[in-house]
Amino acid sequence: MPQIVVDEQSARIIEESPIVEVRDLSGRLVGFIAKDLVEDFEIAKARRARGGPTFTTEEMWKRIHLGDEQA
Repeated sequence: MPQIVVDEQSARIIEESPIVEVRDLSGRLVGFIAKDLVEDFEIAKARRARGGPTFTTEEMWKRIHLGDEQA
């Protein structure tokens, strides 16, 4: 996995914020850092390792919208 090393000030901002915009020196948005997503990813990997059904994003959206129509 690629890594980016940040200075102490940037590390403090990342640690204190749930989501951080990452921009290059010209101000162009490069991406986001979302700490909760790292935890969610680890939870998802553990659930997948246990087995059971899996669904694509498209399948889940269909299930969600079907539930709205039945309500």
